Amino acid sequence: SAASDVVIMAIGEAPESETPGSTSDLTMSPSQMALFEAINSTTTPLVTILVEPRPRILGSIADGSAGIVMAYLP
Repeated sequence: SAASDVVIMAIGEAPESETPGSTSDLTMSPSQMALFEAINSTTTPLVTILVEPRPRILGSIADGSAGIVMAYLP
């Protein structure tokens, strides 16, 4: 909401996503990117929590986040 000081958003992929050869694209999925862009379009600072088994290419997520926490699979 407009009264919030910060948004904390968790995005990523399911634990079973990482198997050898399971992906040839390390960018975030289109649905996760759409969610990020929608939340990031506000003026509220955004802290992104990445919950996933592997590092990713972040692009606009890195540029648009006030902070990033890589949680891996807690």
